[in-house]
Amino acid sequence: MKYSFLILLFSFTSFLPTTAQQYFESLQEHLQNAQNDTSRVLALAKLAEYYGFIRADSNMYYAQQGLDLSNKLNYLYGKCVMQRSIFWALNSQGNYPKALELAFSNLKIAEVLKYHNLSSMALAYQFIGLVNREMEDYGNAMIHLRQSIRLQKESGEMLEDYFSAYCSVAAIYLKFNQLDSALWYARIGHEISPKSGLTSALVGNVYEAMGRNELAKGYYKLGIQATKERNNIYLQARLYNNLANLLYKMGDIDSSIYYANFSLQMCQKYNFGEFILDASKILMRIFELRKQPDSAFKYVKVMLDAKDTI
Repeated sequence: MKYSFLILLFSFTSFLPTTAQQYFESLQEHLQNAQNDTSRVLALAKLAEYYGFIRADSNMYYAQQGLDLSNKLNYLYGKCVMQRSIFWALNSQGNYPKALELAFSNLKIAEVLKYHNLSSMALAYQFIGLVNREMEDYGNAMIHLRQSIRLQKESGEMLEDYFSAYCSVAAIYLKFNQLDSALWYARIGHEISPKSGLTSALVGNVYEAMGRNELAKGYYKLGIQATKERNNIYLQARLYNNLANLLYKMGDIDSSIYYANFSLQMCQKYNFGEFILDASKILMRIFELRKQPDSAFKYVKVMLDAKDTI
């Protein structure tokens, strides 16, 4: 990046919605009030994770501080937590090989931890399963995700990210049109974390596949609101794509164009390659339907550029 971190930080925080601004300030306050070095590592991890869905360079700014301090302290759990934060940034940009490499590194660390051993292994398996699913290796994805769920239950620790394993399993069942199983897992994820945004998206996806469009639309809007509150722009972009695609199928073409364009601009700004592809596909299909070849071709080019990036 050509601009300094401080400029990026200022430009970003200046337009945060109030709830996200307050959340960011609480993370900064937690860092400033850290009582010791290990607490500081964990506070840096939270800030890095926060930026993992927004700006990769800011994510790395905090993550590198946390990694350096963890290595200095020989604090393996801190290193594990920092690498989780970096994982989300890599994954949101579609850098699946690097994200997978980091997930396996965390699994090795988790296996030798004295504390939080099982829950850390559970998250590592969850991340491996997530990337396998995104790379369409569904057999390995299901193996790792089920191992994640088993270890999480065995650990007795209820982590904030626990719902994601259920959502990934739901997504695989949805992929193969096993809708009852998909809904069962998606609902469990939503019960664990009803305000994550991801769980709302998955429940909405399943209801859409069932043809229950009004229920699906309600969950997408619920998810959008949740992501705005936490300023999770990555998931917000996905949900806008979900909503745009659903409205297209429901015949509300103008609203579909509006939300797809909104998502596309957001994804291009933050380099969310996979979701750029999704939004441009929706817009291409609409302009083909309207027999506007110039506009359709414009989004074909956006799609091809996004594929190259991924």
